[in-house]
Amino acid sequence: MTSRRRILLLEGDESLRELLCMSLRLEGFEVAAPDHADQARRMIEQRAVDAVLSCLMFPSMDAFALLEWLHERKHADMPVLILTCRALPEIREALLRSGARDVLFKPVRISDLVDRLKAL
Repeated sequence: MTSRRRILLLEGDESLRELLCMSLRLEGFEVAAPDHADQARRMIEQRAVDAVLSCLMFPSMDAFALLEWLHERKHADMPVLILTCRALPEIREALLRSGARDVLFKPVRISDLVDRLKAL
C-alpha cells in the first residue's frame, strides 16, 4: 500500500463529488472519482485503490450491487464506506451485513469522514 491512501469515490451528485474530492485531497488522500461503474470496477480489479467511498445510490451501480460484485470477484477485503441520506437502521444493518465496513449519513462532517477513512 502507498503512503497516501488511494480512495475510489462513487458519488452521483456532481457538486458533492467535487466537494468531497477537494476536501479529501486537502487531507492527503489520492482520490479517483469515475462517473461510471465500469471505470470503478476496472480500478478495483487493477488494485489501483485502497478503499471505496460510495453513495448508496450511485447511478450505474448502487452500494448493494457494488458489495455483491466485490464478493463475487474475490475482492471482499476491499474496505467500503457507504454514504447515504437514508437514515434507516434496517438499511444500515443490511449494508453492514453485505460487507460495508461502515455507513455514514449525509450530511457528513469532513472531519468524521476523514477519521473513518483513516481507520479503514
